Amino acid sequence: MSRADDGAFDLRWPDGTEQRGVVFARRDSGESGAAPLSIEDPRVRALITSMPPHAPGTPVKALLLPGISEKVSGTWSLWRVALQTTAGRLQRALPLFVSRDGKVLAPTARAVWDRLVALADRIEDVPAASTLGAEAQAVYEQQRRVAEEQGAAVFAELTREHRQRLDRERRRLTVAIEARRRAVKRIGLPQVRAFRLAQVEQEEREWRSALTMRETALPELTLLLMVAVAEGTP
Repeated sequence: MSRADDGAFDLRWPDGTEQRGVVFARRDSGESGAAPLSIEDPRVRALITSMPPHAPGTPVKALLLPGISEKVSGTWSLWRVALQTTAGRLQRALPLFVSRDGKVLAPTARAVWDRLVALADRIEDVPAASTLGAEAQAVYEQQRRVAEEQGAAVFAELTREHRQRLDRERRRLTVAIEARRRAVKRIGLPQVRAFRLAQVEQEEREWRSALTMRETALPELTLLLMVAVAEGTP
């Protein structure tokens, strides 16, 4: 990623494609005419959900965020909520913000995320307010408890999506198998018809067995990023 004189960025995505003249705040697009890139973009979400995990107890850097720090302080974290199956992984990104007095503030979580993206290279850190050692571990454990509570609805949504996919595949399988049976029954020779029907039955057993194995899904909750939002006026 490189920055041009007009404040826009030139990006190179992991697949090698390039995108020029990008900004991360909508107000900047009006000044430069560049295309705003938000966290709603599928490519951005793919990058976020593929981030390596943030290890428990890792120091938590403190930041001053314009528009946030002068109103509230606390800890912001980003989690990957996933459902792992034999066919792959369904996942969502979950931002959380817990204020210093223990309140879970969903709108602030989204606002912090937006500010982190929009001010990518203009964020001031506050080393003296960073969280280290046992305190960092305690902050992680608090955020983990909140993530488990807030992530329950996301896990439920992913589970429904997984089951709906399996149901659609079962319906397609049933239609395909019945079409094959009808076609085979039109074969004139009894021996050939019996052989082909046995093949169809075997294929159906194998397909249904594979679908049954895919019903098993394991939930995953992974911390990707955690920062402290310091109190003050940037």
